[in-house]
Amino acid sequence: MNLEMLPVHTQEIVNKANSVFLKHIGEDVLCLILHGSAVKGGVINGSSDLDLKLYVKDQLLKNGNLPAKLIFDIQRDLQSINYEPFNYIQCDVHNDHLPDGFIGPVPGSYVTVSGHLPVPEATHEQLKESAVVSLKELKTAPPFLMNLLDLGHERIDRTVRLMSTQLFPLLYQVVTLTEQDSIRVWNLPKTELVPLLPTTELQEIAADFFDQLTAYYVQKSDAKALILIETGVDFFIESKSWFERGYLLNKER
Repeated sequence: MNLEMLPVHTQEIVNKANSVFLKHIGEDVLCLILHGSAVKGGVINGSSDLDLKLYVKDQLLKNGNLPAKLIFDIQRDLQSINYEPFNYIQCDVHNDHLPDGFIGPVPGSYVTVSGHLPVPEATHEQLKESAVVSLKELKTAPPFLMNLLDLGHERIDRTVRLMSTQLFPLLYQVVTLTEQDSIRVWNLPKTELVPLLPTTELQEIAADFFDQLTAYYVQKSDAKALILIETGVDFFIESKSWFERGYLLNKER
């Protein structure tokens, strides 16, 4: 897929962001890619971000971060961009090599905006291995639940966002372990993964989560947020149970 195949407004947002990065970073930019629901589909109004990965020369980074003044200058120019209907633009910065335990972008699931990808793409085997590791390490009561001891609309809204950012990759990881072609799985919109989940319980919980998430962003309330977060935890618990009692036991036979 190339950028021209995406909606015109998405192209405009991405091209403007790219211009800002090139203006301030110049030749130290190695590559900018767009990934996530903006490419694969399944955008949820009010929830979905526009996800960018910016690869830069290692010499520009200090302890993994860009210089503070450069960050301020970039942010000033980014503020002129109208990024609706996305919730916000999210940009992760990387150098030209992958840290231990990380894998590259999945073929077909991203669009190169500028430059050339400096790291290897993910392979089928890496996606399978990464899914196993993630499910082994999955905490069914994620640490961000402690935010619920705070009180305030912004705090619980933030917890909803944290739940989404952990549940969506988990959804892909579970389906990755049940399907033969993991590359194809990671190219699907997240909503299309629900019927591919390995148990009826997981399918029902995931469907409820998507319904509740959509309703929450139509009209937010703390009560809706709490129900949504509880449903997310149910998905974590059921995924862990399936992995330990279903997937691993079947692999050992």
